[in-house]
Amino acid sequence: MSILGLFILNRFREITYEEVIAMLKFDLMDTVAGRQLYDMGQQKGHGEGLQSARDTVLEVLNVRFGIVPKDIIAKIRAISHLDMLKHLVIQATLSSDLDNFKGRLDQN
Repeated sequence: MSILGLFILNRFREITYEEVIAMLKFDLMDTVAGRQLYDMGQQKGHGEGLQSARDTVLEVLNVRFGIVPKDIIAKIRAISHLDMLKHLVIQATLSSDLDNFKGRLDQN
C-alpha cells in the first residue's frame, strides 16, 4: 500500500485541488490531512504577513530617519501581532523623529 501511495504522489505532483476532488469523489477538507494542510497554509501565510509588516515598519523608519538603531529593530522583530505592526506603520509615518517613534513603540 505504501509503495502504491508513493507512486501516486510522485506521478501526480502537479495535480490540482479540483482534480483531486474529481478523482477521489470527495473534498480533501473533509479529511484530517486536508484540514492539517489548510492549517499549515494559514500559519505560513500569517508568518509571511508578520514579516512583511515588520519590513514595512523598518523601511518607513529607514526612509524617514536614516539608520534605525539595533534596539528598535529588535523590538519590532519581536512583535508577533499583525494589528500592532499595522499601527506602527502609521506611527512611523506620523512621528516627528526617531525618539518620538521609540516612545510610541515602548508604549505598545
